[in-house]
Amino acid sequence: MALDAQALARIEDRFSKAQAMTRAPLEGVIVAASGDYESRTLAWTLLGALLAPLPMVLFTHWPAWRIFTIQLLIALALAALSLAPRLSAALTGLRAKRLNVHRAAMAQFVARGLDHAPRNEGVLIYVSLAERLARVQAGEGALAAVTMQQWQGLIDALVKRIGAGDLEGALTDAADRAGALLSATLPADAQSAPQPRRHFHAM
Repeated sequence: MALDAQALARIEDRFSKAQAMTRAPLEGVIVAASGDYESRTLAWTLLGALLAPLPMVLFTHWPAWRIFTIQLLIALALAALSLAPRLSAALTGLRAKRLNVHRAAMAQFVARGLDHAPRNEGVLIYVSLAERLARVQAGEGALAAVTMQQWQGLIDALVKRIGAGDLEGALTDAADRAGALLSATLPADAQSAPQPRRHFHAM
């Protein structure tokens, strides 16, 4: 699922409009993957390549060069598959993927300066495509106004729509929902004029 320049501009526009509705600093981040899964998949690749010749040695009379050639082809095929982020993530347990997404979301929350938002009201909507997971990272002030239970509806809708193949729609809808949730309890005020900065980031 790729987003072209026009789609990114439309998503940025919706996040900017959502930001204009609330004093809480709001940003969105989308990444291809939150963890390095290739090393784990590479271990399975090596194991598969090592075990591949065993049935051929035990149950065939093929010459060594043929078995070696087949083993080499299997190793190359598995190595190529291990380079695909989504496949690598699919071979990783859900708990590990959730932990990676949590850590990456926290890192982005800090990198965007949302941990220093006024009244601790910063909010980050984080989406990781390889894991097909999303997370709302929010400061204590924002969580006092909009609870994680309320954010869960946004997360569920976001992940479902991404799973259906509508990445742009998922993100624009998430921006709209976030703006509505935050403006209900943290509406924009005279001191919260929109800052001249991007509110959505594709990495």
